[in-house]
Amino acid sequence: MNRTAGLLLVVLSGLFATSLSAYEPGDFAPRGSLLYTRVEDLAGAAKKLFGEDWRVQAERMLLMRDERDVRESDPVLNELRGFVDFLGTTEFIIGDVMIREPYVQSATVVQLKEGAPAKFSEAFLEWIKDNDRDAEIKEDSIGFEGVRIWLKSSLLVITTGGMMDVHVQDVIDGFNDESLSKVERFTKWSSKAKGDVVLFADMKAWRTAVDRLGEDFSDDLRRALDVVEWQKWDMVAGTISLPGRTGGGIAADLSLSLNQPFEKLNAFLKPSGGSRLVGVLPSECVGFLSLQLGRDHQRTYSDLLGYFHDFEQDDRPHRLRRQRGWYESDLEWAEQRLKNLEELKANEKGEKDEDGVADPGPQGVKAQPVPVPEEEEGEEYVEPTLDEQIAEARERVDEYKQRIAELNEQINSHEYRAFEPDREVRNMRGTDAEDFHDELLEIFEQLGLTLDETLNSVGHEALLGILNLPDPTFDDNDLDNAYEDMWFTLVETAESWPEFKEKLLDAVLGRQLPEDTPEELREEAKERAEALMFKKVDGGEILRLRGLQADFCFFAGEGFVGVGANEDVALRILKSAMGQGRMSTSNIPGGTVGGSKFSYVNLGAVLTKISRGNYNRDRLRTRMPMPFFDLEKYLPAGFHMSLASDESSHALRFTFRTAGESDGSNVMRMFADEMHRQLGYDHDRRMLEDLQHSIGLWRDANAAGLQEMGDAERARTLKGVTPTSLTDDGHFTPMDGMRSAFDPAMAARLKAMLESYTEVLGPAEGENNPADFGESGFEWRGLPDDYGTGKHASLHIVCMMRGDWAHNGRLAIVASGSDLDLVWLHAEEFVRLQEAVTSGQEYKPEVAPGVKPPKWRVRKNLARKVYQIHNLRGKVMALKRAAEEAGVEFKLNFKGGEEEDPLGALRELLGISEDDWFHFENPEALTIETDAEGKVSAKLEMDEHWVEVDEDGNVTSSFDE
Repeated sequence: MNRTAGLLLVVLSGLFATSLSAYEPGDFAPRGSLLYTRVEDLAGAAKKLFGEDWRVQAERMLLMRDERDVRESDPVLNELRGFVDFLGTTEFIIGDVMIREPYVQSATVVQLKEGAPAKFSEAFLEWIKDNDRDAEIKEDSIGFEGVRIWLKSSLLVITTGGMMDVHVQDVIDGFNDESLSKVERFTKWSSKAKGDVVLFADMKAWRTAVDRLGEDFSDDLRRALDVVEWQKWDMVAGTISLPGRTGGGIAADLSLSLNQPFEKLNAFLKPSGGSRLVGVLPSECVGFLSLQLGRDHQRTYSDLLGYFHDFEQDDRPHRLRRQRGWYESDLEWAEQRLKNLEELKANEKGEKDEDGVADPGPQGVKAQPVPVPEEEEGEEYVEPTLDEQIAEARERVDEYKQRIAELNEQINSHEYRAFEPDREVRNMRGTDAEDFHDELLEIFEQLGLTLDETLNSVGHEALLGILNLPDPTFDDNDLDNAYEDMWFTLVETAESWPEFKEKLLDAVLGRQLPEDTPEELREEAKERAEALMFKKVDGGEILRLRGLQADFCFFAGEGFVGVGANEDVALRILKSAMGQGRMSTSNIPGGTVGGSKFSYVNLGAVLTKISRGNYNRDRLRTRMPMPFFDLEKYLPAGFHMSLASDESSHALRFTFRTAGESDGSNVMRMFADEMHRQLGYDHDRRMLEDLQHSIGLWRDANAAGLQEMGDAERARTLKGVTPTSLTDDGHFTPMDGMRSAFDPAMAARLKAMLESYTEVLGPAEGENNPADFGESGFEWRGLPDDYGTGKHASLHIVCMMRGDWAHNGRLAIVASGSDLDLVWLHAEEFVRLQEAVTSGQEYKPEVAPGVKPPKWRVRKNLARKVYQIHNLRGKVMALKRAAEEAGVEFKLNFKGGEEEDPLGALRELLGISEDDWFHFENPEALTIETDAEGKVSAKLEMDEHWVEVDEDGNVTSSFDE
C-alpha cells in the first residue's frame, strides 16, 4: 500500500512538473544569437502602456472598418481576441542573418497563461486555407513559405527559418544544451536584468554574421559601421520599465560595453557633468540639447577637425571609385554608340543598325544626356551629318577614357596625410576641415582676435534649443516651419569673456581702431557699424542687423552668450536669466540635467502647436480640421521626454525617460474619438453634398422662370424652396431625414450605423418615412432672394448644423451668387458671418480675431513685400518720367484704406489695364505720396509696422531704429 502510494506520488509529481513547462530565460535562443529580447508579461505590458480599457478603445477603432475589411480581417482579429489576454512571458530572438531567403532566422515564443486556447479555431484555419492554398495547415500548426506558427506545450511560437524551428522544438523536447541560457556572460546579465522589457545583443556574434555575408552586405553600411568603430563594440544590453497604475513614465536604459577604448570617436566623448545653462531657460522652452565641451577647448577643437579631416581622407578613395564607375558606364554607352555609327557608315543604306533599329544609340544601355547645340537668334538648327556624329562620339569616348585614367591615377596615388593647420606648410588643396580652419583664422585676423583667446573665453557647456512663442499662422505642419523663428544657441562663458567681448565689439563696431588702420578698412568698419545695432537691455546686451533682414541676433547675459533667431527670442531668454518666468526643471523627467549630452523635448506642447496650427489654417480656409487631435484635452498632464548619454573609456550608457501623462488609454481614446468624428463628417458631408446637388437641379429646372419673375415674386418662390419641396419635386432623396451624425442625440444611431457597416443613421425607431425632417440635425435658412440671378456677391447661409459639435464649429451650405459651397465654420466665424450677412458687409474669415501676430512674423511678412514695393516704385517712376517729358506737374496722393476697391484704384492710378498682369498684396495698407519737393515715396503699413521706399530705391522700415 505504501509502495503504491509512493509510486503514485512520484508519477503525479512528474506530471505536475511537466505541466508547468518551466523554461529558463534564453532557452529558446541558440548559442551565438544576434538579439535576445524578453517581455515579462505581454498582456500586462499592454495594459500598462495603453490602460486597462485599451481593448475597449481598440474595438471602437475596429468599428470604423467597412464591410469588405470586416469580411477580410475578422477571422484574424477573432483569433487574436482569443489569445490577447493570455499572452505571458514573450521572447523574441534573432538567431542569424542569411545570404538568401528567409534572410533572417528568428523566433517569437509566447508562454501562454492558464485558460489560453490549445488549438487554432476552425474559422481561422479555413481563412488561411482560402487565402493560401500552399499553406501547411494543422489544428495546432500553420506553415507558410519560410514561416511557421504553432501551438505546443502552452506556447505560441512564430519562427522564420528552419534552424530556429528545429532549435525551439529541441527545447520543448527537453534539450537545451545549445541554448544561450548555457552561456555564462548571458546568464550573468540575465540574473541582473530587471524590467518589463530586457534586451541583449552579442556584438561579436553580429560581426561574425556580417563577415559571413561577404559581398552581399552593403558597402555603404559596412563603412558606416567602421566609422563608429563597431569592431570595438562588445555587448549591448537594455531594459525598459513601463508606467504603473500609480503613475510614472517610461524608463529605458541602454548600455554599450567596449572591448577596447575608442580612438577617433573620442573627439565626441566628453566628461559628464551637470548643466548650468538649463537654469536660465524661459518657461516657453520646449526642447533643448545640452552638450559638455570638456575642459581643454583647444584639444577638443583639434580633435574634431582631425576627425572630419580623417573621415574625408578615408572616404576619398571610395568617392573616386564611385565616380570611376559612373564614367565607366558612360564609356560603355559611348563606345557602343560609336560602334553603331561606324556600322551605319560602313553600310551605305544605313537603314538599320546591328540591333535592328535605325537609332544608332545602343539598345539596353541607359542613355546619357547629350548637350543640344545652342541656336543663335535667327539661325536654324541643322542636324549633324553622320561623319560629324562619329567625330563627336569619338571625342566623347576619348574624354571618358581620359577621365577614367585621371581617376585611376588619383586612386593609386592617394595617401593618407595628417591634418595640417598651417596653409603654407600644407602647400596643397586642403580638406573641408582644413579649409574651415583657414577661413576661421582669416575672420579672427580681420577682427584682430586670435583662436586661443576665443576658445579661452568659452566655458564648459553649450546648449541648443527652441522656444514655443505664440505664432498662430505658421505656414504648414513641418517642425522646421513651426519653429524656424524660435531657435537659439547658448554657450557658457569663462572668466576672460568680459575682456574678450569688449575687444570683439571694438572690432565689429569699428571702435578704437589702431592708428595705422588703412582708410579702406576704416570705411568698411564704418559701414559695418552703421548696419548693426548694439543696445543694452534688461538682463544683458543685444547685437543685431538693422532693418528687415535681421534674421538673427547675438546676445549676452550673466555667464552666457548666445545666438537667437530674432530679437524676440533673445529678449525672452535674457529676461528669464534674471528670474522672470524661468523653466521649471520639475517638467524634465528625473528633475535634473546631467550627462555628456542631454536632450529634452516637451512633446505634448510641440505636437499641440502643430495640431493647433493646422486647425487655425483649416479655420481660415473654412474647412473642417480633419484630423484634429486635441492633446490638451486628452493629455492634460502633458508629455515630456529626455534622452541622456554618459561615456567612459569602457562603456557608453544611454537613458530615456518620460514624464507627464502616463495613462496611455487617453491616447487610444483620442484616436478612437477622432475616427468616430471622421465617420460623422463623411456622413454629414455626403448628405449636404446631395442637398447641394438637389438645389442645383432645382435651379436648372427653373432657371428660365426665375429670370422672367419680378423681384417680389422671385423672393416668394425662393422662400418656398425647402428640403421637403425638393423631396416632393424628386430632386432630393434623403436616406435618414437629414440627421447629423455629430448631434449628441444621434450617438446611439451612429454606433448602430457603425456596427451594421452602413453609411446612414437610418430613420427613427418605428418611423416609416426616412424623408421626415422632424428630427433633422440641420436648420434650413433658405435661399437668398436673388439666388440664380448672379447678382448676389456676399455669402448667405442656406443650411447649417444645429450646434457647434464638429470640432467647435458646424458644417453649412452657403450661397454666393449662383454658387453653392459646402464649408465648415468655427463658432466664432459663424457669428461673424451672420453679422456680415445682416449688415450687408463682405465676410472674410480670420484666425484668432484681435490677436496680433508676433513681431518677428510681421518683420518677415514685410520683408517679403520689398520686391513688390520695388516693382511698384518702378511703375511710379515711369509715370513721373512721362509727366516730366510732357511738361506736366506730377503729384500723387493715394491712400488704399480710403478706397472701396484699393487694387482697382491702384491699377487705375498706374494706368494698368485689365489685360496687363499686376500683382500687389494688401493694397489697402498702401500709401503713395509726393512731398513739397516733388519726391515720391510709397509706404506699406501692416500690424503697427511699416516699410517705405523712396524714388531713389532706398528702403527704410520701422525695424531700422
